[in-house]
Amino acid sequence: MKKLSPIVLPLFFISIGSSQKLSEVIETYKNGNIASITYHKKTRNGIEKVEKDEYYENGKKRSKETYKGGKLDGFYTKWFDNGQKEIDGAFINGKQNGLWTFWYENGQMLSQGSWIVGIRDGLINEWYENGQKKLKMNYEDGKENGLRTQWYDNGQKEMEGTYKDGKKVSLWIEWNVGGKKSTETTFVGNDKYNKNTYYDSDSPYSYCIAEYLNGNRHGSNICFDEKDRMTMYHEYINGIPEGFMFGDGHTPNQWHTEPEKAIRWLEEWHEAGYFSKDALNRKISYIKNKEEMSKIEWHRDGNSKHSEVAIITTEYGEMVIKFFEEKAPKHVESFKLHVKNGYYDGTIFHRVIPGFMIQGGDPNTKGDNNTSFGTGGHAAKYFGMGNEADLSTWTLPAEFNDIKHELGIVSMARANDPNSAGSQFFICAANVPHLDGKYTVFGQVVEGLEIIQQIVNQPRDSRDNPNRRIVIKANLK
Repeated sequence: MKKLSPIVLPLFFISIGSSQKLSEVIETYKNGNIASITYHKKTRNGIEKVEKDEYYENGKKRSKETYKGGKLDGFYTKWFDNGQKEIDGAFINGKQNGLWTFWYENGQMLSQGSWIVGIRDGLINEWYENGQKKLKMNYEDGKENGLRTQWYDNGQKEMEGTYKDGKKVSLWIEWNVGGKKSTETTFVGNDKYNKNTYYDSDSPYSYCIAEYLNGNRHGSNICFDEKDRMTMYHEYINGIPEGFMFGDGHTPNQWHTEPEKAIRWLEEWHEAGYFSKDALNRKISYIKNKEEMSKIEWHRDGNSKHSEVAIITTEYGEMVIKFFEEKAPKHVESFKLHVKNGYYDGTIFHRVIPGFMIQGGDPNTKGDNNTSFGTGGHAAKYFGMGNEADLSTWTLPAEFNDIKHELGIVSMARANDPNSAGSQFFICAANVPHLDGKYTVFGQVVEGLEIIQQIVNQPRDSRDNPNRRIVIKANLK
């Protein structure tokens, strides 16, 4: 450890006003180079530290801090011994505040994120030392919210999923370093079931459904093979096997090829004392309602057995929307992410024009200021359009295609710029060929066409706003 020799200069003052003067306290290395300079000022309560500069033994500056009332307050900067900046941020009353940026010693940015008086809030980005993006996530009032994406150092996506109030929700996907999808998990809350879909050829499962309580397996854990046959059924209590376990995960059996026989077996095992009546009912429920619980099922090659659809619910009923992922993959991805995040819930169809279309998806419509309706919304993730650090500027690149704007078609609203689509969408209430090739079609209402007509014919004002609120609730199935 290098010996520091403190040198106090009580007679050296720097005048900064009629009633305040700064004094310096200097510490040095053994070789005489300055290690730090601490500045103080006189206050009514005595001497108060206001600033501190630290240096490396080679003379280069190491850090700069400012203080107020004895706590870090103001700009904070730190450097590596090669002169490259390491940290840049600010404090308020001793707590991190505003934008903070960190760098590697080679000058490559390591991470950047925002704080509000000690609480994380806003977009956070991280990078590898080679410059590849490592992580992107968002915080609101100290809790992670929204889409989180992680990458390998070769640029390949590693993981992607959504947080809500600090907890994982909805669909999470993992890829291996070569880019092959490895696992897919659907989270429905800590106290509900989660679904895992495995794509690793070494795994004996195609997918599993498991119940969780406070993060631990609790209840039934069922696995199926690629032919949709149940291969394993384990029962857990707070992460510990309950005692009854059937199947090793490798051998298909009669649980699903002959469900009635499987139920009889369950009843016999219940009578023999293997598990409780509640456990019996739960097991039978899984067998009878597997389709309902699974929602989406996948082949081992990663192709969906059943296409995912969106359901838009209003007071007039439901509209089921199928997607054209091959025609507009970015628009479909953004729309689905908004649905999963609850972005559309509570918005309204704010524009209705008979013989033309109904329009919705503007988060501004959650409020009462109808002069702002039709002006809000952004893409659900960064697609290269807008300022990556400001999600309110995110838009979608145009994906115009050959699908015609006909009754029931779902297309994305935009401004004059072809690449200005955000979150607002419209549903055609008739054939509108003059829109073909000018707006991005990404879906189609396949059930509930009559709901479109009920909504489009609502009484409206001079701005085409319906006289009453037509609230939207959206989910995927």
